[in-house]
Amino acid sequence: MNTILKLTRDNLVKRGYKVYLCDGKDNLLDTIYQHILPPDISGIVIGLGHSETLEEINLLAELQNRNAKVYHHKPPLTSADDDRKALLADVYFLSANAISQDGYIVNIDGTGNRTAASCFGPKQVVFVIGKNKIVPTLDEAMERALNYTSIALADKYDRAKLPCMSQRKCIECFSRDCISGVMTIHRKQLFGNKTYVILLDEEMGI
Repeated sequence: MNTILKLTRDNLVKRGYKVYLCDGKDNLLDTIYQHILPPDISGIVIGLGHSETLEEINLLAELQNRNAKVYHHKPPLTSADDDRKALLADVYFLSANAISQDGYIVNIDGTGNRTAASCFGPKQVVFVIGKNKIVPTLDEAMERALNYTSIALADKYDRAKLPCMSQRKCIECFSRDCISGVMTIHRKQLFGNKTYVILLDEEMGI
């Protein structure tokens, strides 16, 4: 197992999180069902933040096939009302834009649905994070979120008119289509919910 993953795990545990190491996406669902979700999830309300990582394992279809009630963020296919219902989920899954080796978890958002749900509302929050998102320090995690992830997502969703696209870095614009309107930095386990972190020894997501 990657030594950087183990270091990151140990520092997350010190910050109060329950952490699982996973060899890769082929074992990810087994980890989720063994440690987080019960065998029968019919009737459980689950929220999904938009995540390339979760899409890679097709988690939405997997949960729906097991009869969970799932609210996920996928405009224009889903609504703002779905996002609000996800805030009261039994379990909320998301990834992170970056995580530092000393245990800071960083996310940026244009709508704020993921960042809000990661802080308050759901009974349990589950971060699923590939090793490609681990960087040495908080400053580098913020840098990755703003100047790598946001640009990559703007490319993916064809937002060529955003001012950041010409310079390939965040320029603190006020564009209506800006996808970095809010940033959260999780320093420790919060009061009021239980937060799990699954670290994958595989590159996943953006």
